[in-house]
Order: sequence, then C-alpha cells, then structure tokens
Amino acid sequence: MEEVDSTTFADKFVKRLNRLVAGIDAREASFAVRGFSSSDTQSQQRLESIGSFFLAGYNAALFASATSQLKGTIAAFERRFRGFVIEGAAMGCAIADAMPWARLSGTNDRSYVFLTEHRECNPYLSTAGIGWALARIPWRRRTYLRQVDPFLTSLAFDGWGFHDVYFKPGRLARPGANRAIVRLGGVLALRSWDQGAGRALWFTSGGRFKAAADQIRTLSELRRSDLFSGLGLAMTYAAGSAIPSRDEVRTLVGSYIDDFRQGSAFGLEAHARAGTLHEENERMARALTAREPTALLEIVRAEMPAPSATCLSIETGQLAYQRWRARVARALAEHDSEEGQ
Repeated sequence: MEEVDSTTFADKFVKRLNRLVAGIDAREASFAVRGFSSSDTQSQQRLESIGSFFLAGYNAALFASATSQLKGTIAAFERRFRGFVIEGAAMGCAIADAMPWARLSGTNDRSYVFLTEHRECNPYLSTAGIGWALARIPWRRRTYLRQVDPFLTSLAFDGWGFHDVYFKPGRLARPGANRAIVRLGGVLALRSWDQGAGRALWFTSGGRFKAAADQIRTLSELRRSDLFSGLGLAMTYAAGSAIPSRDEVRTLVGSYIDDFRQGSAFGLEAHARAGTLHEENERMARALTAREPTALLEIVRAEMPAPSATCLSIETGQLAYQRWRARVARALAEHDSEEGQ
C-alpha cells in the first residue's frame, strides 16, 4: 500500500483551519467596507492600497509553513511598500502560532523567527505587527511581549492601538482595552496605544489632515501629544497624499508641533533603516517638520540610546523608548528656538 504523506496532510489541514478561523478578505481594506470617508481620491487610493498590502502579508503568513516562504511575497511588492507587508506578516505569524492546532504543522515559533529575521532592517514595523496580534489573542500576549526587543515594546502597544481604532474607530474616544494594557505594560503602554491610535486616525479620517487634527482636539489634552505624534508618523510613512503648507501644519497642530514633528521624523527613520525611503516620504517630512530629511535622521540617530544601554524588562524598555521620543521632540524644539533668535 502507498504510504500517505501525513506531514503534507497535516499542513494542508492547518492552513484550511487558519483560513476558516482567521483569514481576512482583501476587501476589508476598502473604505466602503470600513466606513471611512474621503474627499481626496489620491489619498483614498493610497490608503486602501496600504491596507491591501498589509493583508497580503498577513494572509501569506497565516498560510505559510515557514517564514522562509514569506521572502518571495515581500519581495514581490515595490520596495517603499514592503514595510506594510512585513507588518501584516508579523501579525499573521503570531496569529498562526497561537492557534491550538499550530503544532500539527511542525512549528509554532514563526513569530519569533520572523522578528529575528527583521530585527536589523525592519524592527519597527515587524514589532508593530505583533501588536496587532496582541489585540486578538489575549492568551499569548505575555509570550509575544517576551519575544520582542524590550526597547521596542512600546511599538507592540502602538500596533495594538492601531488595530483597535482601524477596525472600530469609536474606540479612539473610548479605549476598550485599557485594563488589559495597563496590566501588561503600565501607564506608559497607554501612551503607546494612543500613538498607534494616532497612526490609525490618518486612515479613518480618509487621509484628511484637518479632519484628523480636529478629531484629536476633541479628546483629552493629556492624550493629544501622543495622538499627534502617531499622526505625524503615519502621514510621513504612508505619504502619497496632499502636502500641507507650513502654516496649515502650525494652525492645525498648535502647541503639539514638536510631538507631531517627532512622529514624522520616526516615520522617516523607519523607512531609512529598512532601505525603503522614497522621495514622497522625504517631501512629506520636509513639509511637516520644516527641516531637511538628512537633518531629521541625524537628530533621531543622535538621540537614540546606545546599543550598550540594554533594556532588560518591559518597563525599562518602554521608559527608554519614551525618553528617546522626548529627546527628539526637545531637539526639534531647540532648533526652532535657534532659528527664531
């Protein structure tokens, strides 16, 4: 009798279950399905495309037997959009690992392997992708937080915030996961959640700068610095939308300009580190910060903690990351002061 390849059968069975339980249709990225509105066709098309890139990475990872199978998927996309694919793939790896039948395919450590593979060039988006998974699989949250670089733990909570607001915009005003977040990461994690929520707001507002800023100003003043930081990051990293004027930026952002610019600078750094920086990102960063991209990157990297400053826990990692953000914002403010003299 011919022997049946049980491994192949198990693998197919796992993929079928993953697709049934956790697969997300590409149509979920459309504004029509999400209920987002936009008066800017160009912005809408870019943001819908980004959503589809994310879901392409997510679904590919959900159905992959090993992370090595994802290299071709990521490489198939234009370089400047690969970060979104990687973010989605990180979420997919984590979701697949968390399924009770994961061991049938021979592995349940894809998320750890994927993070390791992207630790050098794309650590920010891959860690944020793990955060998307935290929002959906509470039984694996502590495991995944132990897998990420402690210094980047804040980005996992950032990804959680993006997920929550992207899928349910009403959560922006009423964060539903506060207790769980505080239990896992303390008060600093709430700030990171807001930074992710600010990123998501760029999508939920349909890429309309004024609409996003107006919404932030309806919320508590204590949250606005982080929300504006996330918004600046999303506008710079996604790009492809109308470039606001310097006066428009100052009017809409007001006293939170330094946090907004810090977010923009971090968006630029994420692309630069991954080797995916495009002139569209540079143009947006220049408009949002009134600085040259090279100068922004110099500030971000000069204020980054030295590699020897190892973070050994979620608490110390978050504190180091938030201090980095604060130093960058302060450096940008000092530059403004020097120009005004």
